Amino acid sequence: MKALLDAWALDPFGTAVSLVVAGCVVSVLVSVLLNFLSAQRGVQKQEEKSIVVTSTMLAFFLVYYAVLRLGVGVVPVARALEMILLVLGVGLIVLGTVVNIWGRASLGGNWADKVTLYENQTLVTAGPFKMVRHPLYASLIWMFVGGAFFLHNGLALLLTLAVFLPFMTYRARQEERLLSGRYPEYARYRGEVGMLFPKVRR
Repeated sequence: MKALLDAWALDPFGTAVSLVVAGCVVSVLVSVLLNFLSAQRGVQKQEEKSIVVTSTMLAFFLVYYAVLRLGVGVVPVARALEMILLVLGVGLIVLGTVVNIWGRASLGGNWADKVTLYENQTLVTAGPFKMVRHPLYASLIWMFVGGAFFLHNGLALLLTLAVFLPFMTYRARQEERLLSGRYPEYARYRGEVGMLFPKVRR
């Protein structure tokens, strides 16, 4: 990865791309911090323990970053394919960033690090929640896949699909059990909107 980044440093386009990706990552990390600062401090009506919280997601990110940084798992590709993967990867990273920040803003005080229902919590189905039921988790998956494409790293892609995706699915299902028990309309919403990827409609 270092050699690839060094080569891009000599190229204005490569430098711009690297700055966009770095800006996206920093933006999401800042948004997470703001979530912690603005989260509800109200009464928790219901809570379910989960091994998937912000700290474990951050731990995955550090492992993922180390894989990219060390260049472990890089797959050599033709120049034309490299450019396609770069455009696709950066596109997913930017899309994921926008959806992640938009989703956090839409949740507002409903956000929680743990699987939690607050006493005065509201069911959010607007904004990016019209696209997927769990836009925060989905957008992180898209960003990790985008990063693997961006640097054509097979190991990073495998980690995302074999570790991060199942963990996000597990956490999403935990939340949905609580939401289904509290909101009768959630069943219909779940049937109309995909969990982590938009539903293909006829």
